[in-house]
Amino acid sequence: MQTTKNTRYDVLMGMRNTLPLVIAATPFAIVFGALAISNGLSAWLVMAMSVFVFSGASQFIAITLLASATFFPIITRHLFLTIIVGLLSFALMQQFLVF
Repeated sequence: MQTTKNTRYDVLMGMRNTLPLVIAATPFAIVFGALAISNGLSAWLVMAMSVFVFSGASQFIAITLLASATFFPIITRHLFLTIIVGLLSFALMQQFLVF
């Protein structure tokens, strides 16, 4: 069983190791937010999409399709992209388990 000190250290190390990813993703988040707001979506919907949608490419497609009021293609393309990203993540996970 880990002690509290080791757990806190692990969390801090995880935060430190994730920092480059956060820095790299920040410009995309700003562009996504600006695009969504300029297409008339509410701030709450933009934040909800950022929380619940796993694929960033699917977010940009959804913004374009929501602006043109076509809902069926949004669901279809979002599910397709989410499945692709999920399968890719699973395949990469299998590769990293070898190490």
